[in-house]
Amino acid sequence: MDKFRLYIGLVRGGVWYNYTRCEEIKGGTLAILDGADKSGAARLLNLLKGAIKYLYSEDNQEYELKDKDYFDIKWEDAHKVSLEVMKQFTGQEKPVFDEWFLCPHCSRGGNNRFTKVNEAWQDLIDQGIIDEHFLDTEDCTWKTILPHGIEIEGQGNFTGGVFTEIIREPIGIGQMIAISKLPEADVNEAAVICYLWDAQLKSINGMSERDLNIYVKRSPRDSFTRKYLINQADIDAMRESNMLVGIDSRFRSVKCESCHNEIGGYLDYTNFFSFLSGSKSSRQ
Repeated sequence: MDKFRLYIGLVRGGVWYNYTRCEEIKGGTLAILDGADKSGAARLLNLLKGAIKYLYSEDNQEYELKDKDYFDIKWEDAHKVSLEVMKQFTGQEKPVFDEWFLCPHCSRGGNNRFTKVNEAWQDLIDQGIIDEHFLDTEDCTWKTILPHGIEIEGQGNFTGGVFTEIIREPIGIGQMIAISKLPEADVNEAAVICYLWDAQLKSINGMSERDLNIYVKRSPRDSFTRKYLINQADIDAMRESNMLVGIDSRFRSVKCESCHNEIGGYLDYTNFFSFLSGSKSSRQ
């Protein structure tokens, strides 16, 4: 299979590797489904380990992936590889799987009504309905300015203060697996969002790396953002400030098959791995 470009890539030894190619997965779909962890993140990790062995730079330097490297591959890139693997297993250049979209207009009294869509994402990309965004530089960080700021009390050698500038980066597959194993992250949607924000945190302007590790990364179950992001303006800033990378489906249009109202679109990943087992969604 030819090389293809990753959305983000990895930096190793000062070299930015943002291309890869898929190889035939030994053991096929069973190798991807193997393991006690049945989460989507764990399946992606298995898929990555089976499908790609090397990364390549813009000038065709080659890097052989080590086991620990797979955990650092970004979530967006894991899905990019998965789409290529899907082509391999389905034998289709533009594979299709069932997507279902909830209609808020028709869903009443606990009776949810979904619209089924069968569209190849590659067709939507080719037609300009959804976009792919690739980084043009190895720097995958972005800055979020908090209008109000998070206030942290001083403790020991840490003086504390109000912090308004946060540097974030996309999440790696290993971080997503760690989040999926936290029972606290499975409480509700707000908890999931906060743990994702915690994982994105790379640095906070005015806070040393040591203090960042003590207050954020040393106790992953005690969500930093849930504890300190208490102002709505700051929460809005976190939601609105994102790096535009990967698949962008904001402009995809889906209409309810019953009432014909616009119900948005985006992407439904529910059946993303259906090519592994041939299973179909049970939503009707």
